Amino acid sequence: MARAQLDKEVLEKIAAKTGATVKSVRERVSRLASKLGIRSEAALLVEAWRHGIGIARALRRLDSVAQAQVRDAVQAGKATDRKGRSEPAQQARRGANPVASAVDVLLTDEELRSRCRDLLLRGKHLDRAVREAATVLEDRLRELSGIGKDKERTRRGLIGCVLNPDPNKAIIKVSDDPDEQKGVFELCSGLVAAFANRAHHTLSELDLGEALALCGLANVLLRRVEQGRVYEERVEKREGKEGRAAVGGV
Repeated sequence: MARAQLDKEVLEKIAAKTGATVKSVRERVSRLASKLGIRSEAALLVEAWRHGIGIARALRRLDSVAQAQVRDAVQAGKATDRKGRSEPAQQARRGANPVASAVDVLLTDEELRSRCRDLLLRGKHLDRAVREAATVLEDRLRELSGIGKDKERTRRGLIGCVLNPDPNKAIIKVSDDPDEQKGVFELCSGLVAAFANRAHHTLSELDLGEALALCGLANVLLRRVEQGRVYEERVEKREGKEGRAAVGGV
């Protein structure tokens, strides 16, 4: 039997995140597939999800059977996590950290929560949490659209290209309604322009409420982007125009 074709990009991301070799990741995925009774290509994405790695783009490349296996395994994992946390949460209800509770409610995106939660709980230098949220948003837009940093270097340029206010030009269309598409575009642009860039370039401090609100906004935007429709042919069309312009400028 031929070995299943595993997504090389996802394999390398898991290896980089865990410090393991690609070979050991393959072996771990094979064991997980056997344990869960699913295909190896589905188990690979479940393993990536467990490590907080975005899988939306890779998921779309699988067939419907494998996609269903990934979704079922992820949902089962989330249910197990909730069940495992429920009893300790009830026991510690009176002494629960209100900030931790707020973070867990506001940040439902796995990757966003894993990268921002500890920063928010520290209660200082909260601009770092907003910076991480903006980075997660940027990475997700690049992952879903396929536009790497070699094709669009700036965040604002990326947002303008991927979430173009015109639904007929956007690479990711979040709504057929131009006003709603424009609204998501402006929220993304505003988050980056007003806060993320400031966090990168100055020592300005945000208070806890502001940081929670901004990270929560990033979570909402991530969900809307994930639910949007990706037009990969518009990426190809854009690259074609840029290539012709480069040739014409020689």
